[in-house]
Amino acid sequence: MDRTTVEAYLSRVPVEIRESVMELSTDAKWAVYIALTLEEEMYFNELKDTFGANPREMDRILKSLVDGGLVAKKVRTLEDIGDRRKVYYRSTDYGKKVLSALCDVALPPESLIKQYKPTSSERGDCWTMYPGTVKGSSETDPENWKFDQTPPRRDAFNTRPTIAGAKQAETKV
Repeated sequence: MDRTTVEAYLSRVPVEIRESVMELSTDAKWAVYIALTLEEEMYFNELKDTFGANPREMDRILKSLVDGGLVAKKVRTLEDIGDRRKVYYRSTDYGKKVLSALCDVALPPESLIKQYKPTSSERGDCWTMYPGTVKGSSETDPENWKFDQTPPRRDAFNTRPTIAGAKQAETKV
């Protein structure tokens, strides 16, 4: 690829935005990021134990999320600096906004959600769409989200509409 053209297009989006999203390059990073967003704060050993990760692996994941600005590494007092047992991690305001913005973009609008029938839940306010979507996605607080199973993978050639009742494109062979 022509590097000049690549740089010209890249310069149109701030590097901070590009780097934030690139830091979420693995499912493990996504999982830790979501855990820190939902749990508010967690210590290194809590994260390591929760995910069954070895210390080096968890350290790499956390460093990547901190470098992307999605997660902050914190201590409660100045005296705690240098004591690894007192360091905790939490999602930054920016990290919470990124997750919220991605949900706003990736999830169907409320008007489409209303086309689906409610399913039973303890609160009676969930909708089942296709696997992997957030149930009751009118919720803006991530702590109230309920997830279904992982969505099926789609490849670039599988471009048929997924909305019930949408017309399928005719293909000629």
